[in-house]
Amino acid sequence: LCMIISSFSFTASNDRQIVETLFEHGFIQVVCTTSTLALGVNLPVYLVIIKGTVQWKGGGKGYEPISEAMLQQMAGRAGRPQFNERGVAVILTSEENVAK
Repeated sequence: LCMIISSFSFTASNDRQIVETLFEHGFIQVVCTTSTLALGVNLPVYLVIIKGTVQWKGGGKGYEPISEAMLQQMAGRAGRPQFNERGVAVILTSEENVAK
């Protein structure tokens, strides 16, 4: 098992392309990243795990809920029709945020 931990929002474009290519060819099996992975990346994944439904905004705002649209984008990475028949998305959240 090979693991790459990367934050795509701060990774150079060339480095990101290398990680994506290695993942697509099976040399990397797990990629841990920020929510930025949900935007503009089309990796063929079966399983997406979203750890938490709030994010730090800073600037006096503190923690704020991740938007439903962003959660759908992140979950939507799993089971892309052109790559997999199905996919699984697991969302981990606090009990008070389950109903949201």
